[in-house]
Amino acid sequence: MRLAVLLLASAALAAGCADEQSERASNALNEATALEIKVWPRGEDSRATEYSLICVKEEDATPEEANQLPDAANACRRLLQLENPFEPLPLGVSCTQIYGGPQVAEVRGTFKGRSIKARFSRADGCQIDRWDRHRFLFPIGT
Repeated sequence: MRLAVLLLASAALAAGCADEQSERASNALNEATALEIKVWPRGEDSRATEYSLICVKEEDATPEEANQLPDAANACRRLLQLENPFEPLPLGVSCTQIYGGPQVAEVRGTFKGRSIKARFSRADGCQIDRWDRHRFLFPIGT
């Protein structure tokens, strides 16, 4: 009987610690994501549209900032679900030579506490796939 009580107490304590760690990680993650997004819908020779994306907990949200990305809460949620979202394509990858359009985007800032700078285009099959995974960050273009 004492063993069962001890096991239950240990499980409750572990669950409490896990919840606290998860909350701390979530708070740090939310506070550490601030991005500037620039999109050229007709190529870099055209006029760019700029957005910002700052991921915060809903209760910490402030009135909309100028140029805030549309549907920022959804964009933050989707961004956090991607694994290594700003990692460039590996060198030496074979990509289909399909031109997807002149759209170009650049994302700079801090993601999960790390400084990032990434470029996106639709120049070939690999780049189109990468663009499509991040499409929610680029509200204009394809």
